[in-house]
Amino acid sequence: MDNIVEEEVLKLLPAVVLHRRIRVVCKRWRDLVDSPGFGKFHSAHHSRNKQICPPHVLGVTSFGKGVYRCKPVCCWISNTEGLGPSGMFTINIRVFKACGGLVFGQMGNDYVVLNPLTTALKVLPPPPLKRCNKKKQLLVYSSRSGVWDKVDYLPGWNRLENGVGMANSNAYFPCEHERMWGALSFNMEEMRWTVEWSSFMGHSPVEACWNVYNWVVTPATQFFKVAVVNDFGVLKMMLIRLDCASKRFVEETSFPYNEGHIPLLPICFYEGTLMIPDKYKLFFLDCESMTWSSIPLQNPLLLRYVFLFAPSLVPP
Repeated sequence: MDNIVEEEVLKLLPAVVLHRRIRVVCKRWRDLVDSPGFGKFHSAHHSRNKQICPPHVLGVTSFGKGVYRCKPVCCWISNTEGLGPSGMFTINIRVFKACGGLVFGQMGNDYVVLNPLTTALKVLPPPPLKRCNKKKQLLVYSSRSGVWDKVDYLPGWNRLENGVGMANSNAYFPCEHERMWGALSFNMEEMRWTVEWSSFMGHSPVEACWNVYNWVVTPATQFFKVAVVNDFGVLKMMLIRLDCASKRFVEETSFPYNEGHIPLLPICFYEGTLMIPDKYKLFFLDCESMTWSSIPLQNPLLLRYVFLFAPSLVPP
């Protein structure tokens, strides 16, 4: 009974507090916090409820070598002031993606999953890259079976090399099909593809900068893109939505952009707000009021992509 009461109380605390403070109180609590079962129990609770602490926003430079973080209301800071006891990444890792408090990346020739808070690391078995046709197949790793599966793309669709993100147990991919743009989802549980949106290629200004790193998918399964485009001689930062009903690009809002021409801007979504960093500023767009704001970066920084990261106790 005591263990059940302790679990119900401790699950309410943030992962960072549990790892840094609670687990050092006594051996019993350390064993509880470190147990894989409690880590999954704690993560499941916070995924169903609004998080006590807002997630960090991780920014990754080209090739995943430089990793920076901020909270949604703070400027970017270097990873030397990160989450872990000695910084966010005490292990040299090339970061590809983050989800559920874990990061996926590469160390040398190995693909790994790392929990930056607990520093727990798992080296994945080598993926069958030589036996996989990257233009027609997707490699999916199952933590349950410990093996890689090859999944064929939907017939005719291509250029799915990079994904947009994860939402509702689905992975989302921008893609092309002959003379069409598209957004596909892949259900990780059912191993099934779905065409979420598609449109014939036309002459929209956004199509000139269609790029895998710029799209974001929200928990409501809405797709947005932020792009800097030349609109009849005026350089603008635009928010474009993929409208599933009309199969079109819909310009939601824009404003004159005089910060310098950076056509490929990363984008991140949190609590109804879009965050878009360029080299010198962090831009915010409130999706309800459609109002823009910005704060200056402490140091000029050119990021390739950004994503949310909430610390967790989940083992890799």
